[in-house]
Amino acid sequence: MENLKLMEYEDAEESFYAVTYDSSEEFTLEEGDEFIYDEPDELDDEEITEWAKEYGYLDEDAGFVLEDGSIDFDSLRDCKIDHDKSWQEEYPPTSASPAGRAFIYFENLGVNYPKDIKISFVDGIHPGSDWQGVIVKGYDSLVSLQSFLLTKGFKVNFEIKNPD
Repeated sequence: MENLKLMEYEDAEESFYAVTYDSSEEFTLEEGDEFIYDEPDELDDEEITEWAKEYGYLDEDAGFVLEDGSIDFDSLRDCKIDHDKSWQEEYPPTSASPAGRAFIYFENLGVNYPKDIKISFVDGIHPGSDWQGVIVKGYDSLVSLQSFLLTKGFKVNFEIKNPD
């Protein structure tokens, strides 16, 4: 397997970073390099009122009920957006993280990988961890993965990245 080299397809369907941490020969695959959170749901007046009741925002001292007894829907919607963003940062969905998006992509391909490709799908590194990702052990396996995917009709680029 000497002289194996990653290809760079101009017309690749997908591109991933192959990130090495601590200068190891283990690559964590990542799609992009930033967290992307879901947009908060737009709620109508009835839905936002239900949400506000559930979380106590319509209590007298919460400040969202105006002097005339009407509800300050604009401020309440801003509060809901802040609440949703804070929740996602605390409990990000798999699709939010670069490693999670790679996990989803490779899991959804529905292929069986040959044994010579040392690839691992991690669904929680340890108990209590929700981290999901794809790890490829060794440069040769990364090159073999790219070649294998091409035989299955997927042009995928990998760019090696070391964040240190």
